[in-house]
Parts: sequence; C-alpha cells; structure tokens
Amino acid sequence: MDRILKVLFGAAIGVTPILLFGLLFVGFWHYTDPTGSSILVYLIAGIVAGLAVDGILLQKYSKRIYEMPIWILIVAYLLLNIGVFGLFMGFPVFNLFCGLLAGIYYGKRIALKKIYTSIRSKSIRQLSWLTTSFMLLICCSSAIIAMSDPYIRGNVKGVMGLDAEPSQAMIWALILVGGSCLVVTQYFVTRLSAAKMVKL
Repeated sequence: MDRILKVLFGAAIGVTPILLFGLLFVGFWHYTDPTGSSILVYLIAGIVAGLAVDGILLQKYSKRIYEMPIWILIVAYLLLNIGVFGLFMGFPVFNLFCGLLAGIYYGKRIALKKIYTSIRSKSIRQLSWLTTSFMLLICCSSAIIAMSDPYIRGNVKGVMGLDAEPSQAMIWALILVGGSCLVVTQYFVTRLSAAKMVKL
C-alpha cells in the first residue's frame, strides 16, 4: 500500500514541472510568435524542460517523498488542479480528487514525523482550508466560463432532460448551490482523509 501511495504521489508531483514549463513556454510563444507556426516547438521545449526538472526532483526526493518542501507541494497542488480542471473541460467535480490526494499525502507525512496531537489537528485544519480555497477559486472560474457561454441554457436543458430552457435565475441557483456543495465537500474530504491516514 505504501509503495502504491508513493508512486501515486510521485506521479502527481512529477506532472507539475511538465505542466508549469509547458504553460510558460506556450505563453511565451503566444506573445512572441502569434502566427502559430512554431507552437509545437515551444510545447516540446516546455515538456523537455519539465522532464529535466523532474529528473532533479526524482534524484533528490525519490526516497524522501514525504520530506519535500511545502512550497513545492503547494505549486504542485495548484497545477494539478489546473490540469484536472482543463482535462474535464471546466467541470469542477473531479477536482475533489485533488483534495483527497492532498489529505492522504499530508496525513501520511504527519504520521511519519510523529507530530504532537494538538499540532496535527491544527495542520490538518490548515490544509483543509487551503484545499477548500482552491476549490472556491475553481468553482468561481467554472461559473465565469459557464455564464459567458451563450448556449448555457440550451446545454443545461439537454443535460438535465428538461422540457424547456431554464431561466437565468435557475442557472445561477444551480451554480451557487452546486458550487457551495463542492466547496464544503472538499473541506471534509481533505480533513477526513488526512485524519484517517494519521490513525493508520
């Protein structure tokens, strides 16, 4: 089980430099060569740079996955959320997995360091609020994308099998209720998963 978790965490953290440098290089291409003739070159360069950084991280932390600096973990979590958000085309439900993964990782990290119980609880709460904040940002981004879509009412009608297109107020109600449920769920998913790993 521990080996599977290490592989999972390593994969999640390892994809971070690839996403980061891929986005940076493509962004650089956008401002320097907007014609689009060489986007593939920039994308490949970004991936190669990310793999190079992966190699450095792997060499340094492959056997110390639970000792990585907090700032690297936060950047990794941010980019993982962006990647999942993009992969599922702005549908934020799947970002709950990121909070679950963060809770499992941090709970295991706390358990291995044998931190005092009072500090454990505080650390888990801080982590839960952090992942919840990220989910709030993800939900806000999803809402902005949805409300800027001129076909959103028709899409909701088709997805939910409604007889008529929902009103703008109904769309906002769906966004607010659904988003609030996801934000609250993310808090408890992270906190409960971390607490469970600490007790194992």
